[in-house]
Amino acid sequence: MKRAVDERDQWTDKELTVLFGSPVWSGCLSTGRRSQAGAQIIRDDKFWIPLITLFSGMRLEEICQLRTDDIREENCISFFDINDRPPRQLKNRNAIRRVPIHSDLIRMGFLSYIKTLGKGSQPVFPALKPGGADDKLGHGFTKWFTHYRKAIGVYRKNLDFHSLRHTATTLMHQADVPTLVIDHLTGHSTPGETARYTKGSSLQQLATAIEAIKPGLSLEHLR
Repeated sequence: MKRAVDERDQWTDKELTVLFGSPVWSGCLSTGRRSQAGAQIIRDDKFWIPLITLFSGMRLEEICQLRTDDIREENCISFFDINDRPPRQLKNRNAIRRVPIHSDLIRMGFLSYIKTLGKGSQPVFPALKPGGADDKLGHGFTKWFTHYRKAIGVYRKNLDFHSLRHTATTLMHQADVPTLVIDHLTGHSTPGETARYTKGSSLQQLATAIEAIKPGLSLEHLR
């Protein structure tokens, strides 16, 4: 039986550079021709979701079901409020948490994008529709992301969208972020006595950990 750590690979710096230097993020022809180079940068679900996962370690479905009132701020720290208020559904109770928004996402205009969606509780990615056997919002996105990676030449076995979550976790670990804090950010349970008696990390601790995610690629063209 494979260990969880062996099931998926981490994205290399070169692969991340190819991905985020490709037409979705550098300029494509049109909404329907994302893999072809052009002048349009369309900041929708296809643009934001991979970036959010890389800079947070959040699960795909957690991102897909975000609503505008899940984007909050406390003590000058903007964060994703991951909750199970209907119609949201989470993997488990550990998934309920706060995930600070990485400063790179803010510099790329994510909070400005949220403001364009209107007031109230609006879907952050309104174009996503439920699909597949589990009726998940991420179903169509997963299929698109696979086709897109093949089109731009960054596709290999054991490397997929979820690998971006692994990459975020690995980058935090390599920056010496405590395992307990990483687990609080990613919604994992932590075994052992320390976890048993530690109820949570402060928002500032979580924000510091998030900022430790420093992938080896340049995103200056997105700022």
